[in-house]
Amino acid sequence: MDQVYCQDFEHAPAPKDLGTFDLILCLDVLEHFVDPWRAVDRLVRDHLALGGTILLSVPNVRHYSVLLPLVLQGRWEYSDHGPLDRTHLRFFTYASAMQLLRHPLLSAPRCLRPGFAPGSRKALFDNLTLGCLREFLAFHYLVSAVKSRES
Repeated sequence: MDQVYCQDFEHAPAPKDLGTFDLILCLDVLEHFVDPWRAVDRLVRDHLALGGTILLSVPNVRHYSVLLPLVLQGRWEYSDHGPLDRTHLRFFTYASAMQLLRHPLLSAPRCLRPGFAPGSRKALFDNLTLGCLREFLAFHYLVSAVKSRES
């Protein structure tokens, strides 16, 4: 790395010499922000180069590990990791994860659900249930979009 900045991106102004990037990664950070939509807008407008990609990862609050205890036992218990990490301020489903990258300067967002590799138990179960339970099996989402217009 040529330079490293340690600061509160959500509230502090970015350094003037930060420039633009071909790839911006927001991996398991946006759920910790008060206003992740504003942070994404700022990244896209000010720091993503035309033709550059923004990639984000967010946990899926609709995962069965969250829903089963909630529905069957009335429990919503925070933990030190996972979808109910006690430091999360925001919670995302597939629809709201996709909404994070629905932006006028970006192409249509694309989503991957890790863990569904061909031959895996998750992929087999997904096939047996005709994809009806897919959103309950996805532990997190990887969503990407390309900057297709200038601000």
